[in-house]
Amino acid sequence: MAFQGVKGDNSKEIANRRTRKVWTAPVEDVVDISISVYRNSNMSKSGIGMVALACHRKLMSIWATKEDCRMSVEQDLAEAIKLTLIKACEQGWKKIRIFTNNPSIMSQLARKEYNHATLSILREDILWFSSLFSKCTFCVCSIENDR
Repeated sequence: MAFQGVKGDNSKEIANRRTRKVWTAPVEDVVDISISVYRNSNMSKSGIGMVALACHRKLMSIWATKEDCRMSVEQDLAEAIKLTLIKACEQGWKKIRIFTNNPSIMSQLARKEYNHATLSILREDILWFSSLFSKCTFCVCSIENDR
């Protein structure tokens, strides 16, 4: 095979460049789940939203519900995390990453003792449900962050 406009005998090198396979990142089978909680102005209801994306940003699931507000935003978010873990179990996902924009919930869940019984119970539920997955990671991100 001859290539026009090539000096010397570089035809093998050029042919190899054309057939060389380009490395691509391995497909990761982790489902990324973003959770948001919104409270209305009179604090009587909260909305919980979840978006699940698989590798290459393939949309897996969208889910939303309306709940009565708990005592604190952290309790609402802990309830949202628990409900999301239940939904992920129902979907049969094995590896998940849960993203939230509230860093205080992560520190709240890391505590072993609480002054409030409801948050303690939610923490235990979250730990139990997260143990059902082969990989379950909790991450904090900003709203502007486009993972």
